[in-house]
Formats: sequence, C-alpha cells, structure tokens
Amino acid sequence: MHRREEANRRRRVESAFSWSFQGIISGRSRRIDRMSSVHGRNCHLCEAGCGLLIGPGRQGRLEVKPDQLDVVSKGHICPKGALLVEADADPDRLRQPMVRKGDRLVPASWEEAFQVVQDKLPKIIAEHGPDAVATFVGNPHSHNLAAAMYVPQLLRLLKTKNRYSAGSIDAWPQQLAALLMYGHPGDLQMPDIDRTDLLVVFGANPAISNGSLATAPGWGKRLTSIRQRGGDVILLDPRANETSRLVSEHVFIRPGTDSLVLLALINTLFADDLVDLGVAAGMVNGLERVRDFTADFTPEAVSERSGVSATWIRELAHRLAETERSVVYGRVGVVLQELATVAAWGLNVVNILTGSIDRPGGAMFCRPATGLNALKVPLGRPPALGRWRSRVSGYREVFGELPAVAMLEEMETPGPGQIRALITHSANPVLSIPGAGPRLDRALDALELVVCLDVFVNETTRHADVILPSPAGLERAFYPYYSQQFAVRSYARFSPPMLPMAEGQPGDDEILMRIGAMATDPPGDVLALRQNVLLKTIRGFTENPDSDVYGRDPEELLPMLHGNSDPERLLDLYFRTGPFGDHFGDGDGINLERVSAAEHGIDFGPMVPLLPDIVRTADQHIELLPEPVAELAPHIRRILDERIEGLQLIGRRQQRSNNSWMHNVSRLVGTGNRCSLLMNPLDAGDRGIFDADQVDVSTPEGVITLDLELTEDIMPGVVCAPHGWGHQSTTLGVASKLEGASVNDLMSPRRVDVGSGNAAPNGTLVEVTPHIRFGDSVPSTQSVPRLPIP
Repeated sequence: MHRREEANRRRRVESAFSWSFQGIISGRSRRIDRMSSVHGRNCHLCEAGCGLLIGPGRQGRLEVKPDQLDVVSKGHICPKGALLVEADADPDRLRQPMVRKGDRLVPASWEEAFQVVQDKLPKIIAEHGPDAVATFVGNPHSHNLAAAMYVPQLLRLLKTKNRYSAGSIDAWPQQLAALLMYGHPGDLQMPDIDRTDLLVVFGANPAISNGSLATAPGWGKRLTSIRQRGGDVILLDPRANETSRLVSEHVFIRPGTDSLVLLALINTLFADDLVDLGVAAGMVNGLERVRDFTADFTPEAVSERSGVSATWIRELAHRLAETERSVVYGRVGVVLQELATVAAWGLNVVNILTGSIDRPGGAMFCRPATGLNALKVPLGRPPALGRWRSRVSGYREVFGELPAVAMLEEMETPGPGQIRALITHSANPVLSIPGAGPRLDRALDALELVVCLDVFVNETTRHADVILPSPAGLERAFYPYYSQQFAVRSYARFSPPMLPMAEGQPGDDEILMRIGAMATDPPGDVLALRQNVLLKTIRGFTENPDSDVYGRDPEELLPMLHGNSDPERLLDLYFRTGPFGDHFGDGDGINLERVSAAEHGIDFGPMVPLLPDIVRTADQHIELLPEPVAELAPHIRRILDERIEGLQLIGRRQQRSNNSWMHNVSRLVGTGNRCSLLMNPLDAGDRGIFDADQVDVSTPEGVITLDLELTEDIMPGVVCAPHGWGHQSTTLGVASKLEGASVNDLMSPRRVDVGSGNAAPNGTLVEVTPHIRFGDSVPSTQSVPRLPIP
C-alpha cells in the first residue's frame, strides 16, 4: 500500500507541471528528453535556498515549481528561483575555458588553460613571494558546495596575506561584533521570527532578501504571521521598502545613524532601570562599562541627528524590555556605514540587556545539521584580527582577509609585496568594490597573471589571462552549507546533480586543487593533496576530546564516508559529526545517505538555547564592551556632531537581482528591477527635475547618469539607487544593453567602517542635477513647480 500511495503522490506532483514558471534550456534538448521525472532540490541562487521541483514540461522545456512540501520554504518561491533553469542555461554562459591570445579571449582545452597558469603562477611566487598573488572571492561561491568547501583549501596552499572577498563589502561588521563579544565570527544572533511578539528591524529588507544572515525562506509570510498572532513588527529605514508594507510601523531614520539610535536605546535601558539579562546573568563582563560608555547618548542627544523622535526611542526601549518575546535585527543598511561595527555591537547589546538573548522568540543562535563551527574552536583562541596589516594604508586583517577597498592600492603601489597576480572565484570586483571601477580596470591590465573561475565574461573577467568555468548549477550537487550556518531553523536537504556535466568538465574542487598544487614547492600531487584534505579534516574530529569520534583512526573512518565526490564526502563527515549525526555508529542519526533519501528535507526544529557552550572566550563570558569597540568613541562623537547638508545616497536590494549578477536573464530585468534613482518630490522641486527625467548624480569621485523616480517612499534629503549595475563593457547579451550605471563609481575607497574596514557607501553625499545633453539649454531652477503627489 505504501508503494502505491507514493507512486500516486509522485504522479500528482508530476502532472502539476502545467503552469507559467518555465525555464528554457538552450541547446540541451536531448539531455532534457532523457529526464522523465521530477527532481527536487534547493535553489542555489541566494541564501534562502528554497525548495524547488524541476521536471519536464511542454515543448521540451524544463519547468520549475515551488516545493509545497519542503520542510522550511513550504512552497515559497521568488522570480529568481522560478527562472533558475533559464539562468542556468544562459547562452552567454561559458562552457569551456578561455585563454588570452593577444587582446582576445579564445576558447581552449582544460589542459591548455591549466598550462597557462602553470607557466606563470609558480614563477611569480618564486620571484616575488606568495603575497604577490591576491585572491578575491565573490558571493556566489557561498551557494556552490564544492567552492564553499575548497576555496579555503586553495588559500591554505597559496599562503598569501592578500586575501579579499565580498564579505568586506557587506558582512564584516556583524561578524566582527560576534568575534569580539562571543569569541567566534559565526556566533551571529538570529531573530527567532517564528516565535517572537516584537521584531524591530534596522536597515534591512527581509521581504526581499529572505533574511540575509538570518535565513528564512518566505520572510513576508512570517512577518505577517507575527502580526496575525497579535505581535508587532517595526522597521527603521530611510526608505519605505517592500518590507515596510508588511510591518506595524515604519520610521524614517537618517543614513548612518543606526548606531546612535541603538546607543540611545541602551542608554534608556540603564536610565529607566529596564536592564534584565535573563539567561545571560552571570555570563557577561563589562556591564557597568557599557552604562558609562552610553551615558552621553540620551534619546534627546541623538534625535536631531538621526531624525528619530526622542520620545519614540524611549518608548521603544520600554516596549523591548517589557515584551517577553522581543528581538532587534539589522542587516545591509546597518553594515554599509562608517559606524557599522558600533551598530552591529549595539544590536547585540540591546538583545542582551532586554533578556532576549538565547530565549525562544528572542535572539538565538543557529544549530546547523553540519555542526556549529564555533564549537570546533578551543576556548580563548586569540581572535583572527590584526595579525597583519595591508602594505599601503595599514588596514588590519580581519578573519584572515584584508578589506576589499585595499586591493586596488596594493596593485597600484610599487614595491616589495605589490600584487602582481589575481585569482578570483565568482567575483566581479571591478563592479562591486566601492571606488574601484575605472582604476581597477587599468590595474588589472597591468598584472602579470589574472585567473578567473567564472562562467561569464564580465567587467572583471574580460581582463583575465585564463577563465575556468564552473559546472552549471544543475550539473553539481548542492547543499546550502554556508547559509545554513545562519538559518533560523535547523534542517537538512541535499540536492544531487540533476544533469550530467559536460565531458571533461572538472568540479570546482578539482579546479581549485589543481591551481593550489602549482603554488607549492615542489609542486604538489593533486591526488595526494585531495586525500590529505579529507584525512586532515577527519583528524580535526578524532583529535578533539569533545567529539564523539575522539580517538578513532582517520584511516578507518575515511572509507566509511558516503558521496560521489570529495565535497560530498566532506558533507557526509559534517552530517555524521553534527548535532543530529550518526557519529559513524549504528544509531538513528543522519548521514549523507539518509539526508539524500529525504525527498523534501528533514526538519530538526526551531533554534534551541546554546549558552554558554557557543561562547568561545577564555572564561566563556560575553564581552559586553570589547576594547576595539570602546576605542571608537571619538568616531561616534564625530558622526553625532556632523551636520549634513545636501543629499545622502543609499542602496537598495531588488528581488530580481543578486548583487552584480543575474542581469543577463531577460525575464529578470525590467519592471521592478531597473537601475533608477529614487528621490522625494520635495527634493526634486528645488532642483528643477521631474519624474522620469534623466539626472546626473555626482561626487568628487565621479558622475553617473540615471533615470529619476519620484516617490514619497524615500525620506527627504535621501536618494536611493541599486548597486551591481553598469554592464556596458561586457559581452553579456542582455545585461550589456541595459540602461544603468555603477553607483560604486561615485564612492571613495577611503570611506569605510572605522571598526572593521568594511566599505561604507551608505550616506555618501551626492549632487543631483538635470542631465544635459549636447545642444540642450540649461533649464532654470527659478519658479519650477513641484511634482504633485498622487
């Protein structure tokens, strides 16, 4: 009976593919014809990792449908996931390596491409040292299982200190605050949104992002559920974004002042005797120091600068303290400012002082099925911070990397240690690093070697000597290994490859290890290096007294690992040794085989209290005021006393984009996904500009031209444009024809978060003027009527 029911269920699912979300596979029809069943998998296009069903549809097309039975996403899908197949089959996607011949990139065999790297990379390292080679890793590598696991292996083999990534553009401050307070950068506080009664969001748009660094597919429905059960959601943001339509209250806040409002909330909690540490009582250091540190930052002191009412700030502090299940959360808008580390620290402290930390419905810590990385770290290990500094400006190392804004000057400045080669993985730093743009264009041409692991010729890879394409997304196994470290619920769902790789196509792990082997002296044996990675990783568990496999022989455990590739075997190891694992025994815990058999995933439930184990400081106490935060007091005062005159630029997230990629799918661009400037009508009237005009947006760094959209959704004194646009210099058939420009061309590379070195583009002062074409007369700004508000 069970088999008959399962067969009937599968037939119902397969027959449901008669709807509008269709992905077209170009030039792969014969491979599609061989697919006779529906394949379930996680979407690999963003952190949410929603469950999808992909199967044969009409006219030889693959169709994508949300998996209503997925244990976490429960049928949620966005336009990106709906068009995953189309994005995967992009006709501009590289299917074989490219090598430079003169001023052209031409197709080559894999051996020819690797030979170019072999001819140059070892010589550069031998003559100039390992720091002459820089690496830059982009966001998409996090959604690629093999890359997520093997990029760190490449970095270990290269031994360069010139490591850069997109993390220092949009994530470092929150991870740095976690490192300083809890002893590990992965100890991020997650809002327990499914059980909270009061959620306060600073500078985020989770209805679109699905909870960046707080992964929860279908945030929109979850926000609505909070209000339906009698709770409230409050958003502080300079723009009434898509999330604002779902909240109880939206409050405008001036760009770059989130930290000031958070300091005022902390001040009020002390002043009004509202502090209650809850489960953290007896686990914190520095409570009185925090009181003294915030003594001058009363709600009245920060109100004018932030634009937020002092009375409202005080009332919010009381609501947070008096609501049993409350939590504050912030994301990209918080980290892209000059006081980002202070703001990230402030979010943590507010949750601790209101007793929300580690409490259901409050701010909790993730427990991924692959195991918490923090628990693998010995207590009191010195933080990965400031162990070396950049050569030119002296930026300090954070988590083994240097800030992305330092890479350009390290290329341009001659002398020992100058960058002479660059290796990227799924990255586009020309477009994504604030203040880089045209200068980085020129600097890349001057390098002796540029190797790009990428699937497109974009603004960065067009400078490459070698482009090595990854397998297409549906050709590789996928597990959301990275984003599950920041999920608001514990679950596991594994996606095996859905389509076969092209003949001769290596996986990301093989590509990365072959490059890494070239960097060793003498050159390493790739097979031996790969075996060593597996054994060394197993040894990390067998030599850990807290592990359930402590004392066992790695050589004995290695052949027990399941998987068709080394990344899959590593994933099996993490499953087995994780909180729900079988620990290589005969118990009921999970391993890769059991997770693979769970068609819609396995749900292990909501977050659970993890204090004090997750704290990895020497005494397992939370450092409420780490010294690197206390040292920022003069910068806080500077921002508080700053008087802003003019327009401040902020960014915006769009549902149909993901940073600088996904603009080459025609059905993902257009309405709702365009590069335009949002401005309040009150600001437009005085400048003689009108809705749908073209305007020049300028700073001392540069000028770009954008279409103008007037809206009351943006607060007066602020303008807003998305990042990641400006693809005119590429061979991308769709993206290169789109209107738009890179807002990063307006940014100064010196504008950074003073605590971490993270880029700080939000709040940049800009001028907006009518775009003057050749032959146009300059319009008068006298007596120009304001645009009526509809």
